[in-house]
Amino acid sequence: MVPSEVMERAEADLLAAGLARLHELLGDGWQINPHRSLDEAQYDSHTEIADMLVGLVDPSSTHAQILVEAKQHLAPSDVRRVMAPRLSLLRRLSSHTVVLVIAPWLSPKTREVLEAEGCSYLDLTGNVYIRIDRPTVLIRTPGEQRDPNPHKTRTRLAGPRAGRLVRVLTDVAPPYRATQLAAVTKLSLPYVSRLLDAMERETLITRAGRGIVEVDWPSLLRARAIETDLLRSGDYDSYIAANGISATLQKLSNSALPSALALTGSVAAQDVAPIAVGGQLIIYYRGEATDKKLLRKELGLLPTEEGANVLLLRPADDVVFKLRRWQEGLPFVALSQLAIDCLSGPGRMPAEGEAVLEFMIEHQDRWRLRDLDPWQKIT
Repeated sequence: MVPSEVMERAEADLLAAGLARLHELLGDGWQINPHRSLDEAQYDSHTEIADMLVGLVDPSSTHAQILVEAKQHLAPSDVRRVMAPRLSLLRRLSSHTVVLVIAPWLSPKTREVLEAEGCSYLDLTGNVYIRIDRPTVLIRTPGEQRDPNPHKTRTRLAGPRAGRLVRVLTDVAPPYRATQLAAVTKLSLPYVSRLLDAMERETLITRAGRGIVEVDWPSLLRARAIETDLLRSGDYDSYIAANGISATLQKLSNSALPSALALTGSVAAQDVAPIAVGGQLIIYYRGEATDKKLLRKELGLLPTEEGANVLLLRPADDVVFKLRRWQEGLPFVALSQLAIDCLSGPGRMPAEGEAVLEFMIEHQDRWRLRDLDPWQKIT
């Protein structure tokens, strides 16, 4: 079978699977009638608009037409560069046109951009957003947030090096260039360039020439959190604070230990996003520079395998200590790190991470640097 035939077969299989899922979501009584492909030949052009025209009939016999586009891979930049002009054309032809994208998997940012363009979507992992005015249909379901079959050639935001670049892009407002970012993060220029290319495809950054002029840092932090796991990103030990969290924090502030530590987790989030009380106190420590036994003894921590309210976590990269926020003698991680930690943490922590993001959006002047030099120098 030649490559073009393989692609056509894969596309046909994707369309069939997507329409079957759509019928399952709509339920009995609905009819889905695939018709034909639609192209601009009807409008004095030769560019394909959609892969298939589908007739939709509800139980009361109300009809709608859906233009279905099958995509094996779709980046946010593809939506804006390729699909947005098509959608504009279709809206000129008919304000009631419904466009549905079917894909094996769509990233959170891609889904966000599709919705902003007024486009419905369905991926085979369960991420679905379908809105039709007549007949009235509104479906939204969550699916996989991570690509279950990542491409080998795709540069991901996983790993310590990516975390370092995400931090500086968030902590410092642009403009800057890849060479500057490589210098302050001590990462190789080829690696930084590859990752920036991937971020641009996902519309997480905007470049003008060789310079980065805009960073969608809330989406960048969410993308980083999806690719990581707080409790798998380093070695940790779990404890119970013998006299409670408040007493532990008091002991910590009165000791000489904080210089090698950084506090994160639910307790740290309450400082800026008090949506709940209690939760775990997570303490980053600087590896060999910290005597863990002395730390446990001084803070009155008892080892446990269940019901822990304090975790001592050795990070995979010391960037977690960058730009610590000192309050009442206690070193809290930077807000950007706190957001990543909470969004990638267990239990209620992702909700706390979203609350931290809201605080950051409303108070950018309090935390975001205007120059790379301070980020490089401040610990």
